[in-house]
Formats: sequence, C-alpha cells, structure tokens
Amino acid sequence: MAGPRKHSRTGCVTCKVRKKRCSEDRPICNDCDRLGFTCVYLPKTSNRQVLSRYKAQVEQELLGKKNHRRVDEDEVALDGEIVSLGEDPYLSQPLADPLMSQLDPVGVHLYSYYRTHLAQIISIAPTRQNYYLQVFLPMAHQHAGILNGIMAWSAHHLSITTENGEGAEQQRDSSYLELANKYTLKSLERLRSEETNSETFLWTLAQVLVLCAAEICQGDVKKWKILLKFGAGLIEKNVGSDISKLLSLRSSQSTMPHLDSRTRYWLLANFIYHDIMCSQGTFFATEQYRKVLYQQEQETPSVSTETLHLDPLHGINRPILLYLGDITNLMRKMKQSSLPFNKDHPQFREYMEAAHDLEMKLHQAVPNVTDLKAYRETSSDNDLCLHLFRLMQTAALIHLKTTCLKYSKYCLEIQYLWTLLSDRLDLVLGTKLEGSLCFPMFICGINCMDKEQRDLVEWRFDNIMKRYKCYNFQRARIIMRKVWNHENVDASDLRSDSVSSHSSDNSEFMFDLTNKDWYDIVDEMGWDISFA
Repeated sequence: MAGPRKHSRTGCVTCKVRKKRCSEDRPICNDCDRLGFTCVYLPKTSNRQVLSRYKAQVEQELLGKKNHRRVDEDEVALDGEIVSLGEDPYLSQPLADPLMSQLDPVGVHLYSYYRTHLAQIISIAPTRQNYYLQVFLPMAHQHAGILNGIMAWSAHHLSITTENGEGAEQQRDSSYLELANKYTLKSLERLRSEETNSETFLWTLAQVLVLCAAEICQGDVKKWKILLKFGAGLIEKNVGSDISKLLSLRSSQSTMPHLDSRTRYWLLANFIYHDIMCSQGTFFATEQYRKVLYQQEQETPSVSTETLHLDPLHGINRPILLYLGDITNLMRKMKQSSLPFNKDHPQFREYMEAAHDLEMKLHQAVPNVTDLKAYRETSSDNDLCLHLFRLMQTAALIHLKTTCLKYSKYCLEIQYLWTLLSDRLDLVLGTKLEGSLCFPMFICGINCMDKEQRDLVEWRFDNIMKRYKCYNFQRARIIMRKVWNHENVDASDLRSDSVSSHSSDNSEFMFDLTNKDWYDIVDEMGWDISFA
C-alpha cells in the first residue's frame, strides 16, 4: 500500500498553491505543462515575504482560470469584428493554429507566461485596450519572428528573480537567460533573412518593437536603440517623414491579416512611446507624433475614437508624453553647441522662449475626456489615473526647469515641486499603474536635497523592483547614484538646515549653471537609457 504523497520543498510555487506534488522539471514542471499554468521556481534564499507574494499571484491566476476568463460588459475589436473577451481565441484557446502547435513545452510555458502575466502588468489600460494581447498575440500566431520575440521577452522577465539585498542589483536566472538568448537569436535570424517590402514591413516593425521591449526589460542600454532605429528606418522608407500616412495605408487582408487601422495606430503609438522615453532625442519631429496621437480619429474615421485614444503605455498621459519629447529635443539642441550656454549664446533667446513656452503648456495640460471615460470601471481607477497624470506633469516640470531653464534643485520652487512629486509617487506605487514610474522616480531621485530624501527614493526602488521585474529600473537607479556621486557632497553636509538656507532670492542657489548634468553622465557612460 502506497504511503501518503509528500510535497516537495523545492517544487514550483504553483504546485505548492495547488497542494500537488511537483515533478520539479525545469523550467516547467509536468503538471504546469499539462494544465497550461505559469510555472515559477524561487531560489532557495527566498524569504517568506517573497514566497507569499508569488503565491498570491498564482492564486489569482488559478481563480481566473476557474472562472474561465469571466466576460465583462466590455467588448473588443479583433480583425475588424467585435467579440467579447471570453470568445477571443488568442486569450482562451491559444494553441489552435499550426504555428503554435509546433511549440515545445518550454515554448508553451513562455507563451502562457506572456499571455497570463507579462502582457497584463506592462499595460496601464483595461484589457479591452491592451494591444500586447489584442494585437501582438494575433500577429504572433501568424509570424514566427514575433512569436520568438515574445518568448524571449518572457524568458528575460522570468530570469530576473530576487535581490541580493536592499539596494543591490537583482539576480538573474541563468537557465532563463539562455532561453532568452535562444529565442532572441531565432527572431533576429528571421529578421535578417526576410525581405521586407511595402506589404510586409508592418509585420517586421511589430517584431522589432517586441524585441526592443524585451531588451529594455533586461536592462540593455545599446541594442534596444539599434532596433528602434531600424524600425524608424522602416517607417521612413515606406511612408516618408509624414509618419501619419501609416494610418491610412491599405493592405491586402489575405496576405496581411490583423493589420487594420487600429493595429497600425497601436504599432505607431508603441514606437512613439519608446522613442520619447529615452535620453537621446527623437527620430522624428514631435509635431509628427502629435499629428498621429491627436488627429488619428480624423485620419481613420471607421475606428472607434475610444479604441484609438487610450493606449496601454500612454494611458491618459499623452499630452505629458509629447512634452517630454519636446524637452529632450530642446536639451539636445542646447548641448550641440560648443559654446557655454548663457545670455551671450547666439541662440539664448530662442531656446529660452521655447523652454518658457513648454513650461506654460505643461501647467495648462489636462487629460483628454475620452481617455478618462475609458477608465470607467470604477471611480478608484479614474482617481488613480489622475494621480498618475499629475505625477507625470510634476516630473516633467522639474525636468524642464532643472535641465533647460537651469534651476538649481535647492531653490524653493524645485523643493516645492519635489515634495508634490514625492507625495504623488506614494499614491501610485504598489498599484497596477506602477510600471509607468521609472522616469518620475528617476527625476525624484536625482533632485534629492538631503540624505533622508535619498534614503526614501532608494526604498522606493527596492520596493518596486521586488514586484515589477524590469531591469531598466535598475539602470535608472545606477545613473541616479552616479549623479549623487558627481555632486560630491558628503552626507553630513546634506542637512535640512543647510538646504533651507538656500533661499530663492540667493542667486547662488537659484540657478545651476554648471555644464555637467545627468545627460552628460549618460553620454559619458555610452548608454542609451530607456525609461519605458
């Protein structure tokens, strides 16, 4: 007679939650493979808090499967047809077509992880407008390069495990890193071997965007920008400098399924977001981006305005996003001259007028009403989105004032804005919108005025990196610390009493006219940092 089944102490978290014996096959155990569950192994050094967090995530996934992706009142458009989420074959029956059926168990695991977890946490929009699910998944079912890129992305995310300790870099799981490299190589081989023409370039663009996001996830500071540059070349080659023409492209549905006007808009919006959320300036003029993000309903009247407006990356923050692009481009123009930037600079008046114009527009920026309506599920969702909008607005103002207008962070106005930013960060941190916090947390960090503030920002980075496993947060943190080191101020001198003495009527502390700022530090490092 067989004795009672023993539960393995080293089994996966899913089997622990299900109270089942785990086969301990890696990277995916037999039960998770058979049932299509996300399989997560934790390092032996993981504490109870980490285990509890992952158990809660697994319990949520299991509940969702039990309810069979319960259909809500909302509907989404796929391939030109309106279907409910419960009827979406790419969400409920992912392995029905020939391409997907060729996946081995590891591939199925990575695909499932993207579908049930990764694509959910990187979006700040409701599921019905999450193009990581509604666009990239259907395209992956038709295009092996996109599919391999998605699996590389999942593997990169799964490779980021726990931290060595408070303030330390996150550990990487070597087995998942090997998988990520394997699928990245397969996707790149498809990219290199496939000829791109006017009928297929959007598929290639989608593949590039997926690979770009995967590289950002693992903290890359070079290859992602090369990929994005390749994508910019594809767009310019096929539609020219007026990139809004991409929205009105007509293609053969027999050879290019799922590339309707909504899909084209979202591909372009994805490119715009990643282009703006970097330190090097944009590939296209931001006026082109405004034309796309604000006038798309006139360009594509057949598509629902609500569907187009709310983006899973932008959320309601489109106005702020575009101003951030303007600020970076202006800053880069100011740095192109070898002359020191002061009142005697030949373009002093032009640049200052541009900066003050941006300042006025930032103060006047408000979210689009249609965007807000898209978050109609609960009033708390609406409030949370507004918190994020104001947070991004405040971060952009500090960024503009300290870079282009040369305000010292010790002046009273920046101190006031920093306090607002810090308070608003606490309202969003730990919520479903925290994936948007990389840039505002960085701006908050580099403008700390004393050790207490620095410790608070360090704690916030520790906090978010335990949940939101994207390595670009770690890269932003490294730059932030280099800024602190560059300031070369002993912690004992960073006291509130000394800071308070920096009054706004003291010109010594009102403006920072030193040449070196965080842009210069990034350039010296040779990094193309992404805050996406």
